[in-house]
Amino acid sequence: MKLQLIGVPSMLGCPNPGTEYAFATLMTEGLAEKAYFQGVTGQALTADVPRVPRQRTGVLYNPEEVMASCRSLDRMVTGAFEEGLFPFVIGGDHSLAIGSLAACLRRYGPELCVLWIDAHTDINTDKTTVTGNIHGIPLASAMGLCSDPSLRICHEYALKGENIFVLGGRSIDPPEQEICRKEGVHLISPQQIRSDPEGIARQVAEQVGDRPLYISFDTDVLDAKHFTATGLPVPDGIGWDESRILLEQFCGMKNTVYFDCVEFCPPADPDKSACRKLLQLLDTVFSTLSGHLEP
Repeated sequence: MKLQLIGVPSMLGCPNPGTEYAFATLMTEGLAEKAYFQGVTGQALTADVPRVPRQRTGVLYNPEEVMASCRSLDRMVTGAFEEGLFPFVIGGDHSLAIGSLAACLRRYGPELCVLWIDAHTDINTDKTTVTGNIHGIPLASAMGLCSDPSLRICHEYALKGENIFVLGGRSIDPPEQEICRKEGVHLISPQQIRSDPEGIARQVAEQVGDRPLYISFDTDVLDAKHFTATGLPVPDGIGWDESRILLEQFCGMKNTVYFDCVEFCPPADPDKSACRKLLQLLDTVFSTLSGHLEP
C-alpha cells in the first residue's frame, strides 16, 4: 500500500491546547500497528511545528508560526506525491489544512474537490474572524479570500467554492454563511446525514464524479455526547456509524488523493475510550484505502 503517514503536532491555530499530542498518542495506542497490518511501510514523518506561547499578532494568533508549520506540511505532502505515495495526515489542529490544501491544489489544480467533514465551515477570513484562531480560516485561505497574502501558500490556483462539500456543519458564523452562499459551497447538515447517510454519500460522490478528492475529517463533527475529546465539542452532530459510512464511501473512491484526521485532544480523554473508538474508525479508513491503492 503506497501510503505516507504524516503527523502534525500543532495547536497554535486553536484556543484549547492538547491537539498537539494526538499523533503521538494514536501511534502509541495502536495506529502504528494498524498501519503495519494494512501493509503501510516506510517511516512516519512529523511536520516541523514551532513551540512558542500562543499570543496575538494583530488580528490573528501566531500567524508566523502557524504558517511555518503549514509550509512544512506542504513540503511533506508534495514530497509524498512526488514519490507516488498517498498522504495520510494526523493533526493537530485544523490550521494544518492550509499546507495540505496548497500541496493538493498545486498538484491537481482548480478541479480539486474538498470533502470537509466538520462541525465548522472554517471559511472565515482575516477580516471576518472574531476569535483570531487560524484553524477557522483554511478554506478561505485556499480560496484566496484572505486579504493578507502571507496566509496563502499556493498562489497558482484557488479552490472553487462549488467544489467544497461541508458535511456536518452546524456552528457557522454569519460571515461564513454569506461566504458559503456567495461562493456556492455545498452545506449538508447533520440532520440530513443522520436521516440517510448512504444516500448523502452517494449524492456527494455523484457530484464529485472522477475529479480528485481531498478528505478532511475533524473529530468535532461527532456529536458531543459521543465524543468530547476534541478541541471544540459541538452538540447535535453525527455518530460513529454515520462517520464510518461516509468514510467508507469516500475513501473507497479511486479518485481520493488525500486524507486527514484533526482536532483529537488526548488530554480530554483520560480513560482513552475516545482514542480506541477513533482508532477503529481510522482502521476502517486504512482498510478502505488499501482496497484501491497500489500495493
